[in-house]
Amino acid sequence: MKAFLECVPCVLNQVVEVIQRQALSLDRKESILKSVMAELQKQPISKLSPPELTQQAHKILHKFIAKEDFYKEIKEQTNREALELFPRLEKIVKNAKDPLLTSMKLAIAGNVIDYGPAHRMDVMQTIDRVLKAELKSDHYKKFIKSLRNAKKVLYVADNAGEIVFDKLLIQQLLDRGIAVVVAVKSKPILNDVTMPDAKAAGLDQMGVNIIKSGSETAGTMFEDTASEFKKIFNEADLVIAKGQGNFETLKRDPGVFFLLMVKCPHLALASGLKAGDMVLWNKAAK
Repeated sequence: MKAFLECVPCVLNQVVEVIQRQALSLDRKESILKSVMAELQKQPISKLSPPELTQQAHKILHKFIAKEDFYKEIKEQTNREALELFPRLEKIVKNAKDPLLTSMKLAIAGNVIDYGPAHRMDVMQTIDRVLKAELKSDHYKKFIKSLRNAKKVLYVADNAGEIVFDKLLIQQLLDRGIAVVVAVKSKPILNDVTMPDAKAAGLDQMGVNIIKSGSETAGTMFEDTASEFKKIFNEADLVIAKGQGNFETLKRDPGVFFLLMVKCPHLALASGLKAGDMVLWNKAAK
């Protein structure tokens, strides 16, 4: 999916947020921002996906700021907050009429909940709303059918914090005797999950294989992924791809199920959905 013109101010807002967290003079911050803007002017916006556009901006940021992971502290915080909540989430799934569907909804919920201290009291209310909501483009029946004979699932992760919620759905797959491979980003980009984030969330203690996808964008451009990722992607009986970035970039094979919350109104319009919709989408589903 190609970027919209509106992606440019969105990327610039992300850049400003990163710059403002750095201990730099105002003149230095302004200089960095102008360098990013100059680079974005060169980019063929309509030929790039939104995650690729973000990647170009971050390449400039890394030239000026000697920090590997701009979101390290934020990711650590969101993982901690989610882990504190995790026992309550496990009980919700255990008591659910359909534990698989419930774990799937909670996996989506993890993508949208703000874990900041000012919002902690709203977390359970947000989860309650998500659990009562219906999945849009609901291809759940197709998912269940595909899962029946599945022996290996590739789970393409999205964000830190969210990855703790993903554990609920991953455990449901493991309980069905399905081998799960979780793919994370090879290098930090935005608040996407990297190997340290996944281990901090406890995925390495679940009996899953965690691999680096090779992707350095806030999505998964298949042609740029590592050979191990390509091999597992092609061998897997089913692929679960989390988040909007993967929906915008990963190839839509019949065996790929996208699981996301639509956050961007422009993506929503282009997809025939609405901002805020919870989506389980598969190319082959009817």
